[in-house]
Parts: sequence; structure tokens; C-alpha cells
Amino acid sequence: MKKKCIILNIILIILIIITILYYIYQKIKYKYIKELFTDKKYKLFTDFLKSQRLVYNENKINTNKDYINYSTLVDKLLVKDKVSDISDLHVAKVLGIYKNTSEINIDNLPDKFVIKLNHWSGDTFVVNKEKIKDVDEFKTLIANQFDDKLNQVYTDSHEYLYRYIKPQLFIEEFLNIDKIEYKFHVIHGKVIWIYIKNFETNKTNIYTKDWNELDIDAHYNKERFKFNKPNNLNKIINIAELLATKFNIDYARIDFYTVEKKIYFGEFTMTPHALAYVIKPVEFDELLMKFYNTKKVDYNKINKYIRT
Repeated sequence: MKKKCIILNIILIILIIITILYYIYQKIKYKYIKELFTDKKYKLFTDFLKSQRLVYNENKINTNKDYINYSTLVDKLLVKDKVSDISDLHVAKVLGIYKNTSEINIDNLPDKFVIKLNHWSGDTFVVNKEKIKDVDEFKTLIANQFDDKLNQVYTDSHEYLYRYIKPQLFIEEFLNIDKIEYKFHVIHGKVIWIYIKNFETNKTNIYTKDWNELDIDAHYNKERFKFNKPNNLNKIINIAELLATKFNIDYARIDFYTVEKKIYFGEFTMTPHALAYVIKPVEFDELLMKFYNTKKVDYNKINKYIRT
């Protein structure tokens, strides 16, 4: 019996030692993950971004405070204050912040308003009070759409920045937005390309900052359409580059829209389309990686991809 106890204790000690060694191995492995996967190993910018911004890893984040800072920028509520001091840039006003939809009193709200979550994607709900026929039915509708999400973390696509956002429900003013969205892809403070979309017709195009069509694709695959160059394009470009520089963002897509010629901030997206897109041709993707590594953007090289 005594012999058995000794053997069991030895086995237990061995198991404890193995567990401790494995834990240490994991800590070392992930602590230096960025050093193991250096920039030189990546030819494609899209592959590099996926390695840095997808799949949650606590140790990787803890070694780079920018990840935490970026999470506040993708918080649709907190970011409003952060960009409010930028000249010529407007943000939609917040009409209320709520713990859940049961706190919303539509009698205290204007005829039109927008319900949103600060940590979710694709949840925007435009409300026109004139079209509400049954208030109880309306309350059930918004409760089903929003309340469960307030207890969830938006991680379906492994975009772990959203783990650091405290979920909040809020209501914005309704704005009569022009039909065009302007999405600026920016690397180290320089606009690389501008994705334009008419969100009513789904027609799109991709332009250089000089408004020349680019013969590239980035997972959009929609009907290309020749858009007129906006009169305030240079102003929006300056704002996009100012925002990227101000917050020391290495890469982001920064969205804008206009209302009666005023420029409104849309959002920062650090992982557009959950980084599931493929940039074609592959040479353009490699060029982006070069820009990122050198922190120098050569517009002459971008111009080689102008559509003729």
C-alpha cells in the first residue's frame, strides 16, 4: 500500500512538472510570436494583417498597447469624442444611451432616429415613428434585435479588438445622408486607395487619391461605376490622413459620408471584411506590404495600376 502511494505521488509530481513546463512553453511561444513572425516573412500585406489582428491572444495584445488603443477607436460610441476636435469633421449626435431596449421611450425621441450598438457590425436600425403601428410589437422587434447582443462579444470573425469594448446601446440623430460612402484605406498616415459605394444601387469603384480608377480588386465584386469626383475630396483626404496620424494608426479603413456638403465621420475599421478579402493582382498586395515595412508610400507605383 505504501509502495502504491509513493508511485502515485511520483506520477502526480511528474504530471505537475509537465503541466508547469507546458505552461512556460506556451508563455514563451506567444510572448515572442511577433518576433517569430517578423515582417520579412510576409510578402502579402493581407497575410500580415491576418497574423496581427485576427484570433485572440492575450499575451500578444499585452505586448502591444496599440491593440488596446485601437479597440477604443472601433467603439462606435467612444470614438465620437475622440474625433470631435477635428476641423470640418462632423459626427452624428447621440440622443441617448441605454442599458437595454426597455429603457427607450420613443415619445421623447424625434420622428426619425437611429438605434445602434457600439460593438457590433450591421446592426443599424432606422426608426420612422410614423410607420410604427403597434408600439408593443415595435418594442419586441428591437428587443429581439439588440438585447441579446448586449451580452455578447462580437468575435464571430475572430476580430479580437472588439473584446475590449463594453457593449452599449445608443440612439443617434437621423441624418439625410447622401447616397455615397467614402472608404479610405490608409497606411502609415497616407491614403492608398478610396473605395466608393452607392449604398442604394450597390455600384462601386476604387480610386487613387487623385481620382483615377484603379484596376485592382479587394473582394468587392460589384458593378463598377464612374463616380463624379467630389468637390471636397482633398478636404476628406486631409482629414483621413490627419486622423491616422493623430492616433498613430499603422493601417485602417476610415469611412466618411456627407450631409448637405458637410463631412461626417463614419467609423474606423481595423479589420475590414474581417480581413477575408483577397487583393488582386497579387503584385499590388505585395506593394502594400512594402509600403507598410518601409513606412514610405510611392504614389508613382500605385499609379501603375490605374485603369486605362
